[in-house]
Amino acid sequence: SEAKDLEAQAAKFNEQVDFAEILGAKYLRVFLRTPTKVERSKSLDRAASALKPIADYAKSKNVIVVIEPMPRNYSAEGVYLAELAGQMDHPSLRLMPDFGKMKDADPYGGTVAMMPYTDVVSAKSHEFSEDGESREFDYSKLMKSVVDSGFNGIVAIEYEGKELGPVEGVKATRALLENYNHR
Repeated sequence: SEAKDLEAQAAKFNEQVDFAEILGAKYLRVFLRTPTKVERSKSLDRAASALKPIADYAKSKNVIVVIEPMPRNYSAEGVYLAELAGQMDHPSLRLMPDFGKMKDADPYGGTVAMMPYTDVVSAKSHEFSEDGESREFDYSKLMKSVVDSGFNGIVAIEYEGKELGPVEGVKATRALLENYNHR
């Protein structure tokens, strides 16, 4: 039955919440898998039903579950995730915009929609132009959305490109972000 499946999945996540508590982690990042052939409103209801017991358990452990977009289905849409967070209105369930994961589903509108429910932003990059700008995104527009929302939380830096090494890619992403910090 669907109820037993939800309970089994929640138990798996509760173990991860326990690990986060042991490590002293404030956040536990998760991905939300959404079925492809389910109506949007039904998908939102199912996601909320699945996430509520996990968020309740996380609250009991002083851990915040943050949902990061997946690069497919509804969960790639920041607007969908914002609707879910608004519907749930749970203190231990927040969002984590990830520019790279939303690149095919409007990262700009998705970021704006997610910001009221955001504790952590993932500033991801893949490749850079010769002048140090991102080839995929208008970082100025993305970071303006973050700043204009009044956000003052954590901005995590990620690099998933192939042209630079991991350390060089993170440094290039950081330089890009610092460039927009002064505008």
